[in-house]
Amino acid sequence: MRAHRRLLVALALGVACAAHEPPQEPTATCPEGMVRIAGAQGGATPGDLCVDLSEVTTAAYAACVDAGACRPALLDGERCNLRDGARGDHPVNCVSYEQAQAHCEWLGKRLLSEGEWLATVQAGDATRRYPWGRATLSSELACVGRDEAAGTCPVGAHPKGASADGVVDLIGNVAEWVTVAARKGTMPGVAGGSWKTRRVAGIGDPEGTGQEVAPIVQPSSRRDAGAPTLGFRCAVAPFTAVQAIPDRPFVPLQEPAREHPRLAVPIARPRPTRPLANLTVLARIGEGTPPRTLWWPAEESFVGLDEASAAALGPLASESLAYDALPPGLGDLRPLHSLGSSFLLTGGWSRSTRFVALGREGRRVRWQRSMERYGASMVQAVSARALIVAIYADASDALVAFALDDGSELWRIDGASDCEINRVRQLWVDDDRLMVVGDRGLAAIDPQSGAFTWAEVAVGEGCGVVSGDGLVIVEAAEGGHRVIDGASGGEVGRLPLSSRGGCVWAMSAYDGGVAPAAIEGGVVFALDPPSARGITTLRAIELASGRERWQREGLSGGILVADHDAVYVERGGKRLVALAREDGAQAAEIWIDEGFVLNRAGGGGEAGPLLVAKGGTTGEWILGRGPEPALPERFEIRGRLVADEGVGKRRVSGVLVRVGDVRVRTDAQGRFVARGRARGAIPVAPGDERDPYELVKGGARIFRFDPSHVILDGSGSYDVGEISLYEWFSA
Repeated sequence: MRAHRRLLVALALGVACAAHEPPQEPTATCPEGMVRIAGAQGGATPGDLCVDLSEVTTAAYAACVDAGACRPALLDGERCNLRDGARGDHPVNCVSYEQAQAHCEWLGKRLLSEGEWLATVQAGDATRRYPWGRATLSSELACVGRDEAAGTCPVGAHPKGASADGVVDLIGNVAEWVTVAARKGTMPGVAGGSWKTRRVAGIGDPEGTGQEVAPIVQPSSRRDAGAPTLGFRCAVAPFTAVQAIPDRPFVPLQEPAREHPRLAVPIARPRPTRPLANLTVLARIGEGTPPRTLWWPAEESFVGLDEASAAALGPLASESLAYDALPPGLGDLRPLHSLGSSFLLTGGWSRSTRFVALGREGRRVRWQRSMERYGASMVQAVSARALIVAIYADASDALVAFALDDGSELWRIDGASDCEINRVRQLWVDDDRLMVVGDRGLAAIDPQSGAFTWAEVAVGEGCGVVSGDGLVIVEAAEGGHRVIDGASGGEVGRLPLSSRGGCVWAMSAYDGGVAPAAIEGGVVFALDPPSARGITTLRAIELASGRERWQREGLSGGILVADHDAVYVERGGKRLVALAREDGAQAAEIWIDEGFVLNRAGGGGEAGPLLVAKGGTTGEWILGRGPEPALPERFEIRGRLVADEGVGKRRVSGVLVRVGDVRVRTDAQGRFVARGRARGAIPVAPGDERDPYELVKGGARIFRFDPSHVILDGSGSYDVGEISLYEWFSA
């Protein structure tokens, strides 16, 4: 046994990169680093067999790669030992069946058969369930039950688990490729469990099923299925000459870096040629509109449009993706970004999230990535060359980047207590920098290499961060918001913005927050913390001087978008308001829907730049600039309240109805008429949630009707028909 262990240590320290020596004439029964197994039946050479004392080490496999006889055993996104200079004495992993065969053949050896591997475990004792006997599997006996960060162990690190012949790591460390008899010849098999295994069924053990129980030998249908848990050892007939492993230090393999093309080019937002006062509705997708047939590219997403609407929006019609262009099996995906000759699609949620690059021509899938083996993901960003995905885990998060041209993994950053990131809250790309906000503050990363440009810029609890014009603004609860240089991460100034109520950019409007600030043309536009009634003030602050250029009061806080000559905000939670960027003067107002969201878009030609507004009940709106100023429509909207079952007919009389900004009461028959001037989707809703009501013994009954909208289309006169008044609450 001592001699065997000395041989094992020598093999574990074997190194790569030296020229190979010719096979030596055998002077012993088995070559150095191997042991004779008596009566190992079932192999190509029945009878005794020489078997590697340990699994093939990373250093030994690297020598085969250096000699040109083996392909690198490397997998995207996995902890493969060939990349780690400290794991030369660990078993090689991430190796496929063919790669294992190639290495054994390079040395003049071969893989073990299933029968030979089992005979090696039992060492002539048919009562043995495990190499060490019948004792229960434990981490003292084998390299098992380890987490992803720990991975493999050095070969021979568990001598108590060796077989009677001194063969180590037959159970645990890495599972081993073997050949298994099949109807037509042989097929790959996997034996022994790995460093991840917590339980393993021994030889003759009827307990061969269960979530954490690995059969001691099991067939594998895939020859190319390398994994961080898979390795191998070799065998040879006694008195056979084999190659020797060269004796040089192990040098980790580095995959050659290559320049990936810029594919996700930002959608161009043309400078406006028409006045902001010409802002109008170019297309709407919702009830009563043609069915969607195309995905049309906006700045941060795609919008479903009919072909006629898409064609009218300018040159980006050629960038659209037809609904029926998605092949079978991809119908649940949606486009995320245009990649020149292909589209990046996404779908699913959390661990089921997947990404697919689909060619424009021929509907061919170019590559795809599933997060199933990476972990849960809800946050992603797209740079010019890479898709960056945040992976959530129990202890810390990770960032993984995939090349947009072929889906290969570019880099991975695992968050940890001593890393610049631990938890990831926010992720976006600005000026070819990946910006990351987490519990360690703000960091900037090169999205091509994964190298940190700068990191750990403090961000207060619940405070927001925005970027633009080469600068980053970090919201602060006191002392003014900090201005950070995007290239260096250094603070270059403070902005005298209101801090009343603390940080509000990272909070939803429902929780008392406002939309994050926007930067455009050397000016930052920021909303004050809202009052108790949800009213806020917009301020325009010059970045260079800190001087307030103008302010606009009486706004809601849910929308803030700046674009060329305009700043878009909301009023009353339902109306989009367009303000001139230079002086804050109101240029246009359009009713959309309560709680609508707004994004910039490209294209549009003379009508550009475009906006996409999405309402909760009114659908999606494409806004741009028409040839003439868009004037409010003079409208008349009528309807009639009718009593629901159990509601007295007289109750419909005198009910307050709000129609846009107009409030009217119903007549004795429940009829109402409202007149006004506006554009967009005019809400028709109860004027007061406690009106009408009636007192009852011990409380009151309150009645209401469901809100609706009237889409103004130039008709001037509209009838919403009968509206049911029902009992809403009684106490």
